[in-house]
Amino acid sequence: MNLNLGSLLLMVVIFCCADCPAQQAEYLPGQLLVSLQAGKTPEPLLRRAWEEQMIKPKATRKVASLLNIWLFDVAPDAEHQWGDWLKDQREVRYVQFNHLLENRSTFNNILPNDPLISQQWQYVNNGANGGVPDADLDAELAWNIATGGLTPAGDTIVLAVIDGGVDALHPDLIDNLWKNYDEVPGDNIDNDNNGYVDDFNGWNVYTGKDNITGIATGHGTPVSGIIGASGNNGTGVTGINWKVKIMFVAGGSNEANILEAYDYVLRSRRRYNDSNGQEGAFVVGVNCSWGTNYGQPSDAPLWCAAFDSLGAEGILSIAATANIPVNVDEVGDLPTTCPSDHLISVTSLTNADQKAANAAWGHQHVDLGAYGQEVFTAGPNGGYGTFSGTSFAAPQVSGAVALLYSAPCPNLIAMAKSNPAAAGLWVKDLILGSTTPNVFLDGKTVTGGRLNLNDMLLAYESQCSDCPPPFAAQVLNITTGSALLKWSEIDDFESV
Repeated sequence: MNLNLGSLLLMVVIFCCADCPAQQAEYLPGQLLVSLQAGKTPEPLLRRAWEEQMIKPKATRKVASLLNIWLFDVAPDAEHQWGDWLKDQREVRYVQFNHLLENRSTFNNILPNDPLISQQWQYVNNGANGGVPDADLDAELAWNIATGGLTPAGDTIVLAVIDGGVDALHPDLIDNLWKNYDEVPGDNIDNDNNGYVDDFNGWNVYTGKDNITGIATGHGTPVSGIIGASGNNGTGVTGINWKVKIMFVAGGSNEANILEAYDYVLRSRRRYNDSNGQEGAFVVGVNCSWGTNYGQPSDAPLWCAAFDSLGAEGILSIAATANIPVNVDEVGDLPTTCPSDHLISVTSLTNADQKAANAAWGHQHVDLGAYGQEVFTAGPNGGYGTFSGTSFAAPQVSGAVALLYSAPCPNLIAMAKSNPAAAGLWVKDLILGSTTPNVFLDGKTVTGGRLNLNDMLLAYESQCSDCPPPFAAQVLNITTGSALLKWSEIDDFESV
């Protein structure tokens, strides 16, 4: 058999895409609506269908008495044969498939029932308190498409936060904080063999334990709240993701701690990739709301290289630029001037859609803006409050990364399983390519714009294919005359 490995894997794609029309059905497979003549019942039809066609349909229910319309179920591979036969029967008036319907509203506002949502102007800005109407993330439109939590394939979406500590008992965070359920807490054993003992709640690099309260919660708590405070739970506020899992790693204050924290995140995603989702965690991004003013990448090669290592496994790094009014292209900053394609650097905007006065910029290194001046979210000690700084703009972009993976299109998760690095770069392109132009960021950021959650999701929707690519393709048992091809799809495991 004169085929190389590349040719065999290409055949996998061809086999899968042959079934693409069925993946986006316009009707419910195997269901037909049949209008019978007045007074007629399905039983004679069912008997003759078996006698003449060897088909065994089932009359599920009468859906309209006046018109004598019945819903029939039949094996999907026999639906056309059954439908054609029905059209020739004297007691049948009309036959059609049970078509799917969709809402045709062009404008939807979806807001959660959290009582303090009205104070979160970053989601819906009505112009109060000196703000500019619509200077916001268009969250109420985005939430009509996705609210976070799971991928279309059922993977739990995880966003890592590295910070000083978090209020792990906060009522709006407790349900969305990641847990390592492969670990038995407190037994002093590395149950999942990931190199960490009792890392049930995450990791604390200061103590070598899983106490994610860390050394202080005043910064990491609002950062986490912006990404994923529980939404629509009738309590407090909401995050960009109503549901998500926040993998909190308590660490910071120096590069050694940061690199150790990155290593925990990296190991978790690598185990997930290597086990096809059976171990580890599907970490799609890591938030970095800290840095070194005037830092130079040449002085921190290990720090900058970490972003490429994370990116190779499918993890985007989202970093806040400096809180000083300087051009980082000229004076430097770490980590936002690190030369990695897998890094997104963020500056801060006010509720008037202006760059915050104390926020840095850089046409070459700062990618976009997000809202970071007096944003309202979860705070320490179970409370809530307003917080300012680029530290609170970056997690809005981190939240966007996680939200995108929950959108109802299977292509991204399929790519994440076959080529995780490419999936991460696609997410970055979707975020940067869908920004809203902003005159205060023009010439001061790579995109000249600010984050727009709704436009990001619409951009992804416009690129969604009816035929998501297969993943985990394998060529087995190659002989001179045959080969066994195995691959995975979103809903099942197939082989030819």
